[in-house]
Amino acid sequence: MKCENCNSESNYFDDKVGETICSDCGYVMVSNILEDTLSVRDFFDNNSDFLQGNKYISRNPDRGQLGSKFNTGSGNTSSYIKRLFRTQQRFRGRQEQSLSRGYLEINMVLSSHLPNSSLKERAHYYYKKLFFDRVMSGFPIDIRACAISLIVLRENGIPITIAELAKKNNVHPAKVSKCAKKIARSLKIPFILHSMPIGPWVDKVTYDMIMDKYNDIALKQAFKRDATSVVNYIHNYVTNNNITFTKSYMASSLWITVCLRSYGNMTEFTQQEIGNACNCTSVSLRNRNKELLAMLGLTKKCLARLTVEQFIAGVRYE
Repeated sequence: MKCENCNSESNYFDDKVGETICSDCGYVMVSNILEDTLSVRDFFDNNSDFLQGNKYISRNPDRGQLGSKFNTGSGNTSSYIKRLFRTQQRFRGRQEQSLSRGYLEINMVLSSHLPNSSLKERAHYYYKKLFFDRVMSGFPIDIRACAISLIVLRENGIPITIAELAKKNNVHPAKVSKCAKKIARSLKIPFILHSMPIGPWVDKVTYDMIMDKYNDIALKQAFKRDATSVVNYIHNYVTNNNITFTKSYMASSLWITVCLRSYGNMTEFTQQEIGNACNCTSVSLRNRNKELLAMLGLTKKCLARLTVEQFIAGVRYE
C-alpha cells in the first residue's frame, strides 16, 4: 500500500485508534474508527421513523451501517449515537490528523522557547502552508518540525545551529539541513540559513564560556564587551569579502579576543574551551585562525602586542 501524500510504502498499524499510518510523513492512510459490519436495525426497532426524522443519515439508505454520519438532535437519537458522533468529529479527516501531529511535534521542538504565541503561530502557519503545497513530501514529521523550527527561530533572531537543534531532538542533522533548504527556497528566504544574528549569538556563546569562569561581574562584562567588539569587526570584514561567517569563524574571533586580552603568558580560555562553547572542533578553529591571520596580515606575536581598541582601530605592528 502506497501513501497518498508521499508515495512511501513504509507504514505501520496503530491498534489503539485503528489506523494505518505512513512511517515517513505521518499521513493516516486507513482509518477504521467505527465498526461497519452491523445493521442499524440491531440498534433501532423503528428504523423507518428514525430515517424519516432525519436523525440518522446513511451513506446507503437501503443498508444503513455504523460508520455513517450522525447528528445529535433530540428524539430517537440515543446517547450511544451521540458518542459515535463525538468520535467521528474527533477523527474526521486524515489531513487534519496529520496536521495535528505536525503541530504537536513543532511544539515539542520549540518547547524551550515557549510560551511565545507569535513564534508558535508562525511555525504552525508555515507547516500548514507547506503541507498543502506538498513541499515537505518524503520527510518524516520530526525532520519537518526541526527544519521549520530552525527557520522560525532564525527569523526571530534566536541563535541556534542545525547541529544543536538536531542533537536536542535526536535527529540526523544532514536530513534537517536538506529539508530546511527546500523549505527556505519555497518560502523565498534561502538567505535565512546562511545568517546568524551576531548579537544574540555572541551573548549566548560568551555566557556559556564565562558563567563558571568568573565570579566578578565586572570581569564578565569586560570580556563580553571585548568579545562583542572583536566578533563584530571580524564578521564585517569576512562578509565584505563574500565569506559566510560560520561557527568556526565565531570560535576564531573569540580566540583572537583572548589573545588581545592576554596578560603576559596567561590566557583566559583554551582553544578547547572556546570550541566547546561554539560547538566547533579545535582543528576547525586552528584552520580558521590561519586564514584570518593571513587575511588580516597578523601573527600571534603581533596580537599579543595589541589591545582590543587598537585591533578594532586597524593598528598593525610588524
